[in-house]
Amino acid sequence: MKLFIKYSIVICIAQSFISYSSIAQTSNPTSTSAAAFYLEGNMLEANMQYGALLSVEPENIDYQYYYAVTCTADSALRTEGIDRLKALDGLGSFGGERLFFLALAYHHLSDYTRAIKVFKRAEQSALRNSVWLSEVKLRLVQCEAALEKQTSLVPFTRHSSVAVSLEDFFRSITKKDSPYRMILLPNELRTKYDKKMGWVSPVAFDAEADLMYFSSYGKKGETGLDIYSAKILNDGVLDLPVRLPESVNSISDEINPFYHAASSTLIFASNRQSSLGGYDIFSSDVTHASGSYQNCSAFQSSVNSPLNEFGYYPLGDLGRGWLVSDKSGYFSETILSVISFDVDLQIMPHVETKQDVLDGAVAVVGVEVEVELEVAVQTERTLPMETHKQQPPQQFDLELPNSLSIQIGVFTSEPDVSLLPVGFNLFTLNLPNGLFKVFAGPYKNEAERAEFKQKLIEAGFTDVFNQEAQQQTNLEITHNLSIQIGVFSSEPDESLLPFGINLFTLILPNGLYKVFAGPYENEYQRAGYKQKLIEAGFTDVFNVVAKP
Repeated sequence: MKLFIKYSIVICIAQSFISYSSIAQTSNPTSTSAAAFYLEGNMLEANMQYGALLSVEPENIDYQYYYAVTCTADSALRTEGIDRLKALDGLGSFGGERLFFLALAYHHLSDYTRAIKVFKRAEQSALRNSVWLSEVKLRLVQCEAALEKQTSLVPFTRHSSVAVSLEDFFRSITKKDSPYRMILLPNELRTKYDKKMGWVSPVAFDAEADLMYFSSYGKKGETGLDIYSAKILNDGVLDLPVRLPESVNSISDEINPFYHAASSTLIFASNRQSSLGGYDIFSSDVTHASGSYQNCSAFQSSVNSPLNEFGYYPLGDLGRGWLVSDKSGYFSETILSVISFDVDLQIMPHVETKQDVLDGAVAVVGVEVEVELEVAVQTERTLPMETHKQQPPQQFDLELPNSLSIQIGVFTSEPDVSLLPVGFNLFTLNLPNGLFKVFAGPYKNEAERAEFKQKLIEAGFTDVFNQEAQQQTNLEITHNLSIQIGVFSSEPDESLLPFGINLFTLILPNGLYKVFAGPYENEYQRAGYKQKLIEAGFTDVFNVVAKP
C-alpha cells in the first residue's frame, strides 16, 4: 500500500531555498540536519531541531519560519504556529508561501472564513510557478463549500486508539472482536502504473454479489486513484476489473473501500473538492438488482474534518467502527480508533448557534467525547496498588484582578481550545453537577472585552455574553501540557516507569485510575518524555491538556 505523504507540499517548497544534505538523526541539531528532517516530511524531529536551534539563535528568521511551519503540523502547537507566522509578516522572503501555511493552519482549525481570506491573499501573492498554487485553489473550493453546507457538528465517542503505520494499518484491526481479516490486492490485479507508484490496495468483499472492491490508478492514472470492482466467478477466478461509475469516483483520489452488507453501503475515503479538507469518509448506496451506485454523500458527523480520515470500517451497525485518521495524532501520526456516533444525528437540521447539541448540554466546541479504555486494553500494564501515593487533584485559587470576562457556555466535557479563534485565554469553573462552565478573559477594559466578544460571534458563538467573574474564584488551570499514560485497574508503581516521569492520577467513578505524566513547561519537553514512555513499552500514550 502506498504511504500517503502528508507534507509533500512542505517538501517541494523547502527544496527551493534549503541546502539539503541527507543526514542521520543527531543529538546535536544543525541547520543541515533540521533541513533534512523538514525535507523528508518528519515534522516532529524538524520541530524539535529548529526549536533547539532557535534557543541558540533566537533572531534567525529562517529558523523562526521553519519552526513556525512545523508547529502548524501538530494540533497542540497549531495556534502557536499561526501566531509565529503572523509575526513574520514582512520579514524574510517568504511572502505568499507564509500566507499559504497560515491559511492551511486556519483550514485545519475549521476556521473556514479566515482561511478563505488568507488563501486568497496567498493566491494573489503567488508566482506562476509556485508549487503550492494548485493546493491553494483546491483548498479555497473546499473551504467555500464547507461554509455553504456547514451544519451543527455531531459528537462521536472515541473508545480506544493506537498509533499505526498508514502503510499497513489494516493489520492492526485483526482483533478478536472484529469481523475483518483484511488482505492486500493480488499482484495480478495491480496495473503497471500501480506498481510504478508503489500502490497496493487493501480489498473488501461483497459476499452477496461475489464482488471484490479495491482502489487502483488504472492503466495511466489520469483520474488518480479510483474504486474498482472485480467479479469472483464460480471457479474462484477473478473477472476483469471494472472502474465504478462517476457517482462514486472523481478526478481526485478514492481509497480504502469497504462494503457494509447490513445497509448495502459502499464506504470509502476521498480527497475530492467536496471534502472538508484532505481525505473524508464518503458512502454510496448499492442496488444489487440493477448493479447501480447512488450518488455518494459525505459522512455529516464530526467523523470528517479538514485533516485526513483515511478509512472507516463499521463494527455491526454504521454508527460504530474503526476510524483511520490523522486528526488527533501527535504531529499528524496516523491513529486507528474505535469510535461510535449516532447515525440519526447526521441528518439534523442546521443549527445557527454552537451550543447544546445533545440533551441541552454538549456544545460544538468539544465535539469529540473521549471515554475510558476498557480494562482489558490495559491488563498488560496493571501494576501494584499504592494507595499511600494517592493525592486529590490540585486546584488553584486564581485571583482575578479584573473581573471583565465572557461566558462561552456550559459543557459536559472540557472544550478543545484549538476550535476557538486565535488568542483566547480560557478559564473553567467545575460545577457541582460535573459540568464545565467556560469563560474567556479576564480583560483589561470593556473595549478589549467587546473586541474578543465580536471575534467569538464572528466564529459562530452567538450565545456568548458578558460575565462579571467572581474575585478569588476557584478555577482549574486549562493549559497544562501533559501525557495520558492510560487507564489502570490499580494505581501504578512509579518505580516501574522510566526515570524522571512525574505522575498524577485521577480516580474515575468506576474505580479505575486515569494516569497522566507531567505537566511540562513546553512541547519540546513533553515530546522528550513521551519518547521515553514509548521506548519503555507504553505505546498507547498520547498528548492531553490535563489538570494536575
